Amino acid sequence: MPSVLNRLSLKQKLILFASIPMLLLALFGSIGMLHLLDRYHEAQRNTLSIEVSREVSQLILELQRERGLSAGYVSSHGDKYLTDLNRQRKRTDTQLHKLLKSPALEAFVQTLETDHSQSQILRENLQVIKTSGHEMATVRLGVDQQQKNEAFRFYSEYNHQLLVLLSQLQIQTENAQQAKAYVDLLNVLAIQETAAKERGLMNGMLSAQYLDSKAFIMVKSIEHQLTQAITQALLTTDTPNKLLIREILASSSTQQVLRVRIQLESQVHIVEQAYKISRLLGYGGLIHDFKNYLLRGEQRYLASFNRNINQLKFKLTKLKNLDGLSQMKLAAIINIDEAIDNYHHQIDKLQRLKLQGLSIKEQDSLVRVDNKLMIESLASLQYQAPEIDSLFWWEITSAPIEKLHSLSNKLTDKIARLGYQQQTASLSYLTLGIVAALINLILLVIIGRSMLSNLVDSISLIAKDMQKMTLDPSLELKVPVRGKDEIAQLSHSLNLMLEERCKANRQLNLAAAVFEYSSEGIVVTDADNHIELVNPAFTQITGYSLQDVKGKSPSVLNSKQQTRHFYDEMWRSLQSEGKWEGEIWNKRKNGEIYPEYLAITVVKNDAGQIVQHIGLFLDISNRKKYEQDIWYKTHYDLLTKLPNRSLYTIKVQQEMIMAQENNRQVAILFIDLDRFKYTNDIYGHAVGNELLKQVASRLKSLVNKHDFVARLGGDEFIIILPRVRHQHQVQEIANKVITHLASPFGVKGDELMISASIGISLFPEDGDNEELLTRNAETAMYQAKNDGRNNYRYYSPEMNTHMLERIQLEQRLRQAVIRQEFCLHYQPIVNLDDRKITGVEALIRWQDPKFGMISPDKFIPIAEETGLIEPIGEWVLQQALTDLAHWHRLGFKISMAINVSGRQLLGHNKTSFKCLLKALLQKNNIEPQYLHIEITESMLMDDTEQCMAALESIRSLGLDIYIDDFGTGYSSLSYLKRFPIAVIKIDKSFIDNMLERESDAKLIKAIVMMGQSLELKLVAEGIETHAQWQMLQALGCDFGQGYLFSHPLPAQELESYLHQQALSIAISCS
Repeated sequence: MPSVLNRLSLKQKLILFASIPMLLLALFGSIGMLHLLDRYHEAQRNTLSIEVSREVSQLILELQRERGLSAGYVSSHGDKYLTDLNRQRKRTDTQLHKLLKSPALEAFVQTLETDHSQSQILRENLQVIKTSGHEMATVRLGVDQQQKNEAFRFYSEYNHQLLVLLSQLQIQTENAQQAKAYVDLLNVLAIQETAAKERGLMNGMLSAQYLDSKAFIMVKSIEHQLTQAITQALLTTDTPNKLLIREILASSSTQQVLRVRIQLESQVHIVEQAYKISRLLGYGGLIHDFKNYLLRGEQRYLASFNRNINQLKFKLTKLKNLDGLSQMKLAAIINIDEAIDNYHHQIDKLQRLKLQGLSIKEQDSLVRVDNKLMIESLASLQYQAPEIDSLFWWEITSAPIEKLHSLSNKLTDKIARLGYQQQTASLSYLTLGIVAALINLILLVIIGRSMLSNLVDSISLIAKDMQKMTLDPSLELKVPVRGKDEIAQLSHSLNLMLEERCKANRQLNLAAAVFEYSSEGIVVTDADNHIELVNPAFTQITGYSLQDVKGKSPSVLNSKQQTRHFYDEMWRSLQSEGKWEGEIWNKRKNGEIYPEYLAITVVKNDAGQIVQHIGLFLDISNRKKYEQDIWYKTHYDLLTKLPNRSLYTIKVQQEMIMAQENNRQVAILFIDLDRFKYTNDIYGHAVGNELLKQVASRLKSLVNKHDFVARLGGDEFIIILPRVRHQHQVQEIANKVITHLASPFGVKGDELMISASIGISLFPEDGDNEELLTRNAETAMYQAKNDGRNNYRYYSPEMNTHMLERIQLEQRLRQAVIRQEFCLHYQPIVNLDDRKITGVEALIRWQDPKFGMISPDKFIPIAEETGLIEPIGEWVLQQALTDLAHWHRLGFKISMAINVSGRQLLGHNKTSFKCLLKALLQKNNIEPQYLHIEITESMLMDDTEQCMAALESIRSLGLDIYIDDFGTGYSSLSYLKRFPIAVIKIDKSFIDNMLERESDAKLIKAIVMMGQSLELKLVAEGIETHAQWQMLQALGCDFGQGYLFSHPLPAQELESYLHQQALSIAISCS
């Protein structure tokens, strides 16, 4: 083939070359015409699909109407919609026949014959639609015969098949605008179908004699589907269509539909509540419990009766408070309520009759209740006729559905316009393409001949000129040239003149650019290692210019940081391998020593002799600094500058190895700051961080150079004592730590007091690895906390058992908070003069499902430490005030004393605790003077200013504040005068020994006199004997509580106790 081409002249080659693109142009033109023809056929198919879509959309509307009318006809038992339903069936049959016999549908199916799979799917769907049309007669017959058949589901599935048909039609179009319009059409039809479903279901429900609450559940499901369909449409439709949908949703008819939904939902709610009340009255309910108690007299039926009556009262109260109740419904609710009150009265009477020993028959005759009016009233609420007329509902819901159908017609018209435009455009492009191809062919022939003649002449002239340029004797390159045509001559001349020159030029320029602009320093030395050339980066890194170092040895950069052996190895590598690379420390011109990464390459001539050395180096100072920063951040705590857990782990492993080799002990002191989180919550994280830094500074000052101090995280520190010979060395350091950390800390103007608990473990006795030693030291630390904090404990194996018990208790406590396993017992507070109950103290109890009742002494300290005391305290407030409100409603105007922890009082913003109290008082309608808050002396000592502000905010609500366990702490008269204290509670420990110890009796007398002088009330705790009571009464103590008067009682037992006291007072007064 090449030899044949070489024999052709340039003109012949150009003609051959020009004919190839002409053939290709003809080929591509034909392909383009076929494509345009396909687009035209597609446009015709889209036009047919649009016609079919219009008929399908109309059939969907007719089926929706027939579905709704059928539902109303069946539910009304044929009393409504008969004429409308027959008329609508004719319209549906007419539209179905029109669709199935549509010429457009048959023509559209024929256009898909080339795509067998699509044609088959469409035909199968059409067959399903035809079959469903035949089945419609059977479904209608069931509707006519008032049968509860599947008519509603049938019509819904039929419409679903029609929507699937529309989706198949949409798939056929490849036009993006038409596809988008089809999506909008399907979204609108989906809204229309869901709205029509709701119309039909509601029509059936409203046409029935009584409301069916179960049917309303299906209506709510359809409403949810409608909301989803609307949301989907608003997210995907074009803006104009979106505005039209919003306009329909905002129309008066749609708003009227929403109001009817709300009205009907309210009526259904009353029916559902009536059924629930019926269940609470019937078997297993109130009446059942009443009869069982009458027959058997067991307390469990009485308890069940009380639970059911509370639930019934609650539900009836909610029903009474509903808006828009008719007089008849309200009267029915009141009748039921009165009947329940009658049962309540009769069961109280029954309790008294059982004490009299009467027979069951006699008891039954005396407590019998007439249920007739209650049953009739309950039935009137359960079986209600719909308040909304079904015809009215049909009218208001049909308006928006018709508007949606109009919108779907507009979308169909839009798709039709787009199809017509596509068909017109395809035909235009097809005609234009044919004309353009003919014109292009004519122009190619005319212009090609002209260009051919001109090109041959030009190339001939260029070839002659290039031949003259080859006469330059400095260029002796020869390029093989085959043939004698003009292009061969031009190639020969161009190769000789330009190729080598350009190549050499590019290489020189590239090398110069690399040398000049490289960020790496480059130095070139001769065979004797004298500097010949350096680049600008060399000067920038070292500070030396070429004039400074030219002719000198690179040793001018020597920092003397490397040994002579290092340089010997470098030269040995250069001689043996011809290269060397590695890190080296050099010195800049200003004397600064810096690290660099250096690579040296030896350059040899053809004889193998060294002619030059080329060195490339990079300043790696920043990388070294970054590596050091990473190492520091990995091994040190950034806040306190102490080693962190990572470095501690390495250090303790090293010390264990050395201790084993030298036969000595290593001590681990695990230090945890007591109540640091409490301090952090009050003063903020900035103060907490500063406190941690000062703690770290003090710890470092207490140890010698061999010891090691680290911060593990949070408020946990650790000390390693690596050279322990005697145990007293460890005790001495532990005592120093406790003493120094107990001294005041000055932080940002505040003087803070903290303490520390220390756990100590010894190597090798308490563990032979870092993890075990640390864990055992931490266990000992927790033991120190359990033993009162601010001390240290050595690890012992028994501690693991105690720690496991504590962890398990904490986990169960967390579950108890979630499951609300707590209950309240109330201990009465009595007036010591007449022993009349004036108030109660709320005492929390934990009823563990597995371990039974757990004492507050066991779980309250853990709750304080973990922060669980705050949700527990809030629950206590809510439950106690709920019970107090109940007693107030019963007429027992007693007060309630509630213990509040310091964390609950000060852990949040004090205003938040005040707001909580205020909200709960308002919620339970309790006057503030009936709520008393109890605090301990230690709370006054912890943070005077914070405590003062919090107590003042509580006192401003009108609440009295008690100081609990007075005399057991750092009692001070100044605190009583300064803080808004209203009542002093004398601790039980003084009451126990007041008759035996004169000192305790004198102390109580002094407390009473001090309280009276300050006009404070006094409450004595733990009174158990008459002698104690009489002595306290003689001293002038106002109130008391203790087992002499009553043990702490559950709410129900306390209520009975209050009833008994009220009865005793009434008898004594009479």
